[in-house]
Amino acid sequence: MVRARHFLLLAALAWATSSGGAQQPEDSCPPEDSCRPGASEPVCSGRGTCECGACACDVRPNPSERYSGVFCECDNFSCSRRDGQLCGGSSRGQCVCGLCRCAPGWTGEACGCSTDTDTCVQPGSDRVCSGRGTCVCGQCSCSSHAGEAYSGRFCQTCPTCAGSCVTLKPCVECRAFNAGPHKDNCDAQCGSVRQLKRVTNLTVADASEQLCHFVTADGCRYRFVATAVGAVRVAAELQCPPGVSHGWPSPQRAAGTAAAPVTLATASAVLFACLLR
Repeated sequence: MVRARHFLLLAALAWATSSGGAQQPEDSCPPEDSCRPGASEPVCSGRGTCECGACACDVRPNPSERYSGVFCECDNFSCSRRDGQLCGGSSRGQCVCGLCRCAPGWTGEACGCSTDTDTCVQPGSDRVCSGRGTCVCGQCSCSSHAGEAYSGRFCQTCPTCAGSCVTLKPCVECRAFNAGPHKDNCDAQCGSVRQLKRVTNLTVADASEQLCHFVTADGCRYRFVATAVGAVRVAAELQCPPGVSHGWPSPQRAAGTAAAPVTLATASAVLFACLLR
């Protein structure tokens, strides 16, 4: 009995010693600043509450929308949209911490651009953007180097490139005027010039076109506009100094069109000549 009382006394003394020391603070949690992403930032990015040094993110009304991250700094619903869908739809990408993570085959801020380059290859060619640009979202972004600025849907034209007019010159001469060095083998030499149109009023439509002009040996001047590869507009007539006969057939006759109609004066002269015989 004495021993039992002694044991209880020792136990009580031990408990009193442990509880009578320095008392634990009622709130032993870290300060609220531990829930801030930065010194001047709101607690839990303004998207949650700080519970004993850790952020508990708010719950969105839409159960598919969530805040996440140590400071609730991320979400899965504020990404860019394409065609009204987040990241272009689930088949194109997912919203991860406010940014679209695109699926293979798609790129762009909202995963709205296909990485397929077929639309950037000119029919009959195997080079993307004619080898003079890059395919961005299905369209060619043409390069510019040393004063040579390529343009056109497939970066196939270069109005500022030296030699474009010179390259087309012999083919324009044979196709439009049935003259020049390629006169006898125009089809073989100038197959690339597929579209040639003679116009009365020759103008440059935009910056992608280039106005070319040359002077023949006898001083006659002719002009043409180079557009896309294989497309040329030519001034209908040569401009020659007074009294100079260029010796080239007119574009109309060279193309095989009908001759000019016979006037009344011409018919009368022919009839008078026949009566005198």
